[in-house]
Amino acid sequence: ELPAGARVLYVSARGDDSNDGATPERALRSPARALSLARDGTGDRVLLRRGDRWELEAPLRVEVSGASERAPFVLGVHGGGDARATLATRGEHGLELVGRDAMRGLEHVRIEGLALEEQRSVESVGDGVSEGVHLVAPDGATATARDVTLEDVSIRGYGVGLSALGTNTTEGVRELRLHHVLVLDTHHARNAIGLLFSRVRGLELDEIVVDRVQRDGRAPSVFDHSVYIQTDCEDVHVRGSVFARAPDGVMQRAGGVLEDNLIVDVAIGALEGYVFGGAVPTPGGVTFRVERNVFLDLGDLSPELGRGVGLYVGNVRSGVVSQNLVARSRAASPWSSWAFAVMGETNDGNLGVRDLAIVHNEVRDMPMLARVAGTALETVRFEDNLVVLRPGPLPALSLDRELPLVFLRTRGALGDRLQVGPTEVPLAPWLAQHGEALVPGDAARPLRDVAAYHASIGGRPSLEAFLEAVRAQSGHGWRASLGGRAASAWIRDTAAR
Repeated sequence: ELPAGARVLYVSARGDDSNDGATPERALRSPARALSLARDGTGDRVLLRRGDRWELEAPLRVEVSGASERAPFVLGVHGGGDARATLATRGEHGLELVGRDAMRGLEHVRIEGLALEEQRSVESVGDGVSEGVHLVAPDGATATARDVTLEDVSIRGYGVGLSALGTNTTEGVRELRLHHVLVLDTHHARNAIGLLFSRVRGLELDEIVVDRVQRDGRAPSVFDHSVYIQTDCEDVHVRGSVFARAPDGVMQRAGGVLEDNLIVDVAIGALEGYVFGGAVPTPGGVTFRVERNVFLDLGDLSPELGRGVGLYVGNVRSGVVSQNLVARSRAASPWSSWAFAVMGETNDGNLGVRDLAIVHNEVRDMPMLARVAGTALETVRFEDNLVVLRPGPLPALSLDRELPLVFLRTRGALGDRLQVGPTEVPLAPWLAQHGEALVPGDAARPLRDVAAYHASIGGRPSLEAFLEAVRAQSGHGWRASLGGRAASAWIRDTAAR
């Protein structure tokens, strides 16, 4: 329902900028022209015709705020069907979200039903800027944005899919939500990042997709990411999403909630808290909850940069890792491939690990259960985990030194030894000393994967076919069965557990 006093401006590729835009029949032609007519603080709407396409040489700039949470400014779509309105862009940014008011920033804005596509070639972009959506404050502003939502938006082919940066303002970004957003084929000559966030308080990523993140002409590096959430963010929730075919899944350096996601064909599934290489860690450590995720098919960044890690944690005040599946290492070097990396180190300002519970998880077909580094660990508890490691010569655990770990009700097949410093020691007496003896577990139950899940919902049995279907979602036709929540639940097979 249109708020009182607000108006709608219709835009069509076959419209005319001499029209008033008051009806679809009198549509404007240019999205920029319509935005220039939208009034700040009124709840106006600029609606682009579904299925139409615009070629834009300069970024499309949104400077209009809404009236309230219930009366936002909307840049959306009109017309029937599920096709998005396409903005084919050639500027350094596709869509710029910048408030006119330096005190308030951009407030109460919804972007929905758009497809942004980078049109410049790899050669023409070079080392330059290529961002699909750029949310930032002008210099000298005290606030960046508040209450901004992206719904049913596709962002394809940029060096950074979306960046929300509150670094040059007092208040940063507050209440940013992405729902049913696709970030596809992110690539750049230097660093490719699907989603980048800094100084965001109240970040929700719900049922989004980030697929394919790569560096042009070079092997991936530790600076290429699907989702990079800086340590200066707060109140972060990432739920029900799919992250695939990238160097990593979610770098959640500020902590928060990571639940019900499918993270597949990556080198590092996720990271909570830990920082290295000059970044500033969260003072006092982070709090996080990582639950009901699937980390599957974990490989190397490159032949020179071995990985294959499900979850890195460090700089932890309090953390729970529960009911996740970590499975199937693809790493060439098994010595660098672990289900969990617990970093009890104090380098770079990290405080180590104060309270960490790794409980009710399942680990399958991994060379090693965990790498526990450093000595700044207070309480680290492994409890009621089912662990079936890949048969081989490696120890189940690698510890820098004897540490105060607790192991309770560990089930499955862990081999017969672990490594403490440079020395390998028998596993059974060590487990008895630190908790309980190993309990036989269900090692025979077959591992489910994405191919099997897609077949179970009527699709072709391959990861590629599943991701092809995921990438094609739009509008009201969005299927819950192609989201991270449904896929991860079936693969984890919670009923069988």
